[in-house]
Amino acid sequence: MMGIETAAALPDDVVLEVLVRVADVATLFRCAAVCKLWRRLIADRSFLRRRWPENAPHPSFFAGFFTRQRLHGKEDEDLLVGVDEVADPDSPPVFIPVRLSAVGPGRRPFLSPRAPAGLLNGAKPLTSRGGLLLVRLAPHDNHGPVNLAVWAPLAGTCAVLPPLVCELNCLLGYALLTSEDCCSTDGHRTAPPEAPNYSTFFRVLAMGLACDNGYLHCSLHRFSSTEPSWAVSTKRLGDMGGHGPWTYGQNDAAVRSGGMVHWLCDDWSSDINDLISYVTIDARSDDGDVSLAKLSLPLPAIKLTLEYFHMAGFNGALSLFCLHKEEEGLRLEIWTRSKGTDWDLARVVELRPRIEGVLYLLPGEKSGTLLINSYKEDMYVAYLDTGAVEKITNEFHGVTTDDAVPMEIDWPSLFMSRLGGL
Repeated sequence: MMGIETAAALPDDVVLEVLVRVADVATLFRCAAVCKLWRRLIADRSFLRRRWPENAPHPSFFAGFFTRQRLHGKEDEDLLVGVDEVADPDSPPVFIPVRLSAVGPGRRPFLSPRAPAGLLNGAKPLTSRGGLLLVRLAPHDNHGPVNLAVWAPLAGTCAVLPPLVCELNCLLGYALLTSEDCCSTDGHRTAPPEAPNYSTFFRVLAMGLACDNGYLHCSLHRFSSTEPSWAVSTKRLGDMGGHGPWTYGQNDAAVRSGGMVHWLCDDWSSDINDLISYVTIDARSDDGDVSLAKLSLPLPAIKLTLEYFHMAGFNGALSLFCLHKEEEGLRLEIWTRSKGTDWDLARVVELRPRIEGVLYLLPGEKSGTLLINSYKEDMYVAYLDTGAVEKITNEFHGVTTDDAVPMEIDWPSLFMSRLGGL
């Protein structure tokens, strides 16, 4: 009792100076349990933003990933049928948590997703951003409109968007943007516009590419929580030059603060340096200004060792993650483009141990992690600070991993959601 009374007698500013220096996340949570005053101080938004400023190395943590439940009896047929045929249409998305070294082994996962009963049955995870998850609601056939929803797993809310009417055969991928993406310019953040029909501000982009008479066309569908309906625009990006149709596209977009969105796309031809391109969209403009550019990476021997590549926004810059095979492990090269069209090799990380047969990788843009899936359906987490690769120890025999979507939660949001209502 004496310790608690002494702590309570300290001025708030002194307590704050002590708490902000607590480096361990688990210890900070325990401090919040000491007394109501400390809990109130720690749950305050200004304290949390001071503890994890926007330029902090890892202001978010990688909580795990969402995927879909597998149909009974489909375990051995995954390589023969599509993911939509394997997924259970009557089950909501499954959340697979990752052990958090920051809070110690054996602790319960921080994220226990809540969703309205029945609404997400058969839903397909598409992409996530800022603690929000974009899903496509059932059914997933090629007839009728596309029904989308934005789910906030921490809050347990789910906003159903107006139906999206579009040509499904050319739809390449989706992007989800938050107020942090759309309301920040040159490091200065403005208040997001009012979203009267939704609990938070967000924007959704659905982008499609199609080749018509030798020209590449982009169709962009845009929805904002401040508007009642979808907006659509179409732009001719250029002459295909005899290439196409484009058979590959990165489903999830690389999103950067300031509302810039990028998609990788190419036709898988032989000259990888010449033909890999990416679409750039300015989500802040009224018509979603669209452009197409060549990747132009200086990688003459890329095809010899390249295992996988993925574009993402990373540390505020447009980045390309190139994963190369080596005898003892994998070499990750992170190329960044800040100004103009030049790309610089910003970082090289040796990942150990080696993963055989990388199917895809998904960067945790703010947590310094990579989610890696192998052809054997094993899932791994790689930590960029150390290069350590850890196999997730959950059992994946009952879920699909082809459509996994990683979920990052920023620490301030987690603390406010867990402590604010106590």
